[in-house]
Amino acid sequence: MDKYKALIIPILKKYGVSRASLFGSVVRGEQTEKSDIDILVEVPHSKSLFG
Repeated sequence: MDKYKALIIPILKKYGVSRASLFGSVVRGEQTEKSDIDILVEVPHSKSLFG
């Protein structure tokens, strides 16, 4: 999971994400090479969907 954090955190910071949670197979340790990474993000009210 740490390798995913190292990749994801800089991107979240770049886009001003105030909170993020991982869920799905990666969190459960059940991912395969075809799995995606499920991320729930929260952005400040001042941000819109398109920046």
